[in-house]
Amino acid sequence: MLNIGILTNQDDLHALVVKHELDAFGDVNCRIVETDVISGTPSCNWREGGSKDGRSGVFDRDGNPLDPRSLDVIWWRRVNSPQIVPNGLYDEVQRDLIDQDCRSTLLGLFMNEFHGTWINEPSATRLAENKLIQLKAARATGLDIPDTLVSQDPAEIRLFVKEHKGNVVIKPVQGTRLRPLFTRKLRTEHLESDVSLMASPAIYQEYIEGSKHLRIHCFGDRFFTASIETSDLDWRENLNVPFNKIDLDEKTESHITDLLQRLGLKMGVMTVS
Repeated sequence: MLNIGILTNQDDLHALVVKHELDAFGDVNCRIVETDVISGTPSCNWREGGSKDGRSGVFDRDGNPLDPRSLDVIWWRRVNSPQIVPNGLYDEVQRDLIDQDCRSTLLGLFMNEFHGTWINEPSATRLAENKLIQLKAARATGLDIPDTLVSQDPAEIRLFVKEHKGNVVIKPVQGTRLRPLFTRKLRTEHLESDVSLMASPAIYQEYIEGSKHLRIHCFGDRFFTASIETSDLDWRENLNVPFNKIDLDEKTESHITDLLQRLGLKMGVMTVS
């Protein structure tokens, strides 16, 4: 029996579908841990240093105790979302404490007690989510990347925009969980305020014209790719556009495989334009 754990948000459709398909094999036991509803439950428990052993683990989606040591594979999918708690029950500081301590306990508990295969290993996942690290690794594999500046220096930003004759897009480095932020074409008024430019670093890239995007899903050596046709700068804003399954060429597959290896990932999802 292969025991698989999925750590993700409450009612995650993708996780539920994957569990349904895995359970159909018959010799697979798949369990989901909903990481954003830990607060308000007796879920997390870990003990070390005394003469007695206590329960080490969490409760799964069905309310059953789950010992990380019983798992062979973990899909570390979504573990950083804020805890879902009743409105008005806690103040801002208390909510932040709850979020940070639930997140840190989950990470430490599973890093200590789980000894199987990670998809993907938490520290590799954290590094790979950093856009600067992504871009550096992508270029090292031979993939073409746009000329990119990450900066909060007004002089450097304005010089970069001038070099590209104003054909520049801007996007967040990390973004915020409070609302989606999409890629935007830089306008003249965006450059007027030094205070605004220096508030935090942002990603500035040369604008590459095009209407075709490739959404690439890589699982080990298997690729599943969708071609997205849209004139929108950021395809995520409008999903009512044509999506078509295509096959990647071997050269691109080789670059992507190399990229994931450099980032320490067993699977990855990315967009190439």
